[in-house]
Amino acid sequence: GWNPEVDNFFIRTVLWRANHDSGKSGWPDSTLMRLVDKLSAIGQVHISSERPLPKSLEAKRYSGAKTEVHHLIAKCKLYVGESLTMAQEAFLLGTPAIYDGHDVPSPTQDMVDQGLLIMPASQSEASLFLAVENSLENHEVFNQRRKEYMRTYPNLTEYILAAIGQHAKK
Repeated sequence: GWNPEVDNFFIRTVLWRANHDSGKSGWPDSTLMRLVDKLSAIGQVHISSERPLPKSLEAKRYSGAKTEVHHLIAKCKLYVGESLTMAQEAFLLGTPAIYDGHDVPSPTQDMVDQGLLIMPASQSEASLFLAVENSLENHEVFNQRRKEYMRTYPNLTEYILAAIGQHAKK
């Protein structure tokens, strides 16, 4: 479904049936459909969903291999979703991410505070759409913040290879 001719967007919805999701719910179909309409007006939308989708959105459901989904996310202009894990993965892959969920563990709050991960100000549709607008307008700001953030962490691949090399010499 990747279309290199236009901007691509990745949307993730969850089922909210895990033990830690008790009492929580996600976007109503009407919000999901308006979000898809908004992003479809400017590009290609890919949806990953644990829950059933409205029939009108089934054609946008990601149908590629599970092992390839991160390759797609890395090429997208924006991730919008209810999954914190995928929002953090999108950020690490270089894709601006909006997490519209309920849980905010402290590492996530740190990312939000640094402008690396966007969380709508409230659990309202208006707040979600404002976050989408801001993300699309500030794409370069995100890229710069991400580069600065990533410079503060060692490259784990280089570290592991160096450690192996040191021990191999002994």
